[in-house]
Formats: sequence, C-alpha cells, structure tokens
Amino acid sequence: VTHHINQCVQDNINARKTAIKQLENEERRAKKEAKEEAAKVEMAARERLAKDARDEFVSKKKREIIRKNKYTGEFTNDHLESLTEDDIASFDEETTAEFDVLPEPKQFSKNEVRTMISKINDEAAFNTTELEALTLEEIENRENNTLIEMEEELAGYGNPETVYSRDISAKIDSLKRQIHNFKEWQESLPASRAEAVEALKDAIEDGTIKPLRTAIRIAKLSLLSGDDEETGGKWTLDLLRDAALELKHAEKRKRVTEAQKELIAKRNKCFVRTAVVGKDRAYNKYWHFEHEHDIGGGVWYDANFQILSEGDENIDDA
Repeated sequence: VTHHINQCVQDNINARKTAIKQLENEERRAKKEAKEEAAKVEMAARERLAKDARDEFVSKKKREIIRKNKYTGEFTNDHLESLTEDDIASFDEETTAEFDVLPEPKQFSKNEVRTMISKINDEAAFNTTELEALTLEEIENRENNTLIEMEEELAGYGNPETVYSRDISAKIDSLKRQIHNFKEWQESLPASRAEAVEALKDAIEDGTIKPLRTAIRIAKLSLLSGDDEETGGKWTLDLLRDAALELKHAEKRKRVTEAQKELIAKRNKCFVRTAVVGKDRAYNKYWHFEHEHDIGGGVWYDANFQILSEGDENIDDA
C-alpha cells in the first residue's frame, strides 16, 4: 500500500514539474517574441527619423535652388521639378558636405526614438501611414470651418435667382443638400458623441477585447475619426486612439494567455497534496510534504503507536 501511494504521488509530482517547465518555456518564448518585436519597432523608428531628416534637408535645399534659379535662370522648371534626392545631395560641394553629416539611425536620442515609436504604434492601430489625434473641440472646430467653406462656396455663385447652366445648377443643388445634411447631423452628433466618449472611457478602464471593439465601433459611427485629405492619412479623437492602442494590447495579451491556458490547466490539475493522503488498514496516516529537501518532497507516514505508562492502565496515542 505504501509503495502504491508513494508511486501515485510521485507520478503526480513529475507531471506537475513537466507542466511547470512547459509553462516556463512558453513564458520565455512570449518574452523573447515581445523583445524581438520591440527591437524591430525601435529600428523602424530610428530609420524613419533618419529618413525624415533627409527628406526635410532635401526639401529645404530644393526650395533654395528654385529661389536662386529665379535670378540665374540656369535651369528649366521641368529640370528643377525632376531633381531627385541623389541629384540634390550632389548638387554642389557644400550641399554634399551637409548631406553627409545628416544623422544616422543610431545617432538619435532615446526620447526622439520613443516619440517616433509612439507615432508608429498610433498609425499601426489605424492601419495608416499618417495619423493626427485631435481633441473633441478641435474636431468640432474643423467641422465648423468645413460648413463655413461650403456656405462661402455657395455664396460665390451670386444671386439665387440667376439662371445657370444645367451643370452649374446641379452643382448648386448638390451643395445646398450637403449644407442642409451637414447642419442636421451637427445637431444630432453631440448626444451620440457624448455617449461614445463615455463608452470609450469605460472600455479603456475595463481593458478587455469585446467592450473595446464595441466602444470603437460606436465612436466611428459618431464620426470621431475619418480620412485626412491633406495628408492622405487619417484623423481621430485622441481618446479613440487610446482605445485602439488598448485593443491592440488586449489582443496581444489574449494570444499569450491562450497559448498558456492549456499548460496552466495541466499544471493546476497536477496539484501536490499537503494534507493527509490517507490511512492504511493499520490506521497509519500518510502525508506528503512539499518542503522536503528531496526534489519533489516525499511520502511519510506516522504509525499509531500505543504507549502504556507504568502503573497506569490508560492508553496514550502518539
């Protein structure tokens, strides 16, 4: 009996140790992937900083060349427009010297890199190459300016009684409808946007996938994000950006959790007893102790000895 109990406990201990080892391996793998991803994003941020520095330099030099050419007339406009980065970098000795000392990816500070990483993560969350985060007040100001521009365009057609061609009349009618619709949803949006903002705050605090997805969908329906025609990217409410980033983190946490879920269940199933395992027919109690020096502990039993004191018929159990 003792051998059978000891074998059962030992098998359980071995299974638990195997499960713990597998779980530790999975945790190390997840940490390694996260570290590799962070290094990849950091390199991308440094390369983008270097590219932005080159682009800014080239743009600045091109403007200088065009400005000087107005007086010299050395180049045609077509030639100036066709100048590439390499052309400008080798335009003259001074420009070449300045271009050669532009910062390399490894030369940017940690603060500059962190700022760019944040920008890259923001853009990735919205699947765009350019993202502008705005406050609700800034969004409303943009919309008011858009309405003013449409009304000014309509006023530019002059007297409403004037007879225009069919194409112009159709354009005027379309503009009037746009203005009317714009004013209507400007009246209805504040209430839905207030609800969307509250939903975003609650979802961010909750931090789980389903509430975040629901809140983001409601916010988009409330026109709290959209395409930016000027940059070719997108604009969004700053709180919506935060929710989108939190969703990315929640999805990443879920992938790691799902990968470890089965291993955790396996580990928990193979629990180690610290209470009495049982008794044999002689009423000897069997125990397993985790703190034994032997790896995994050991199985011990205490025998039910009967001690009779001299001159005393009472029996004490020890």
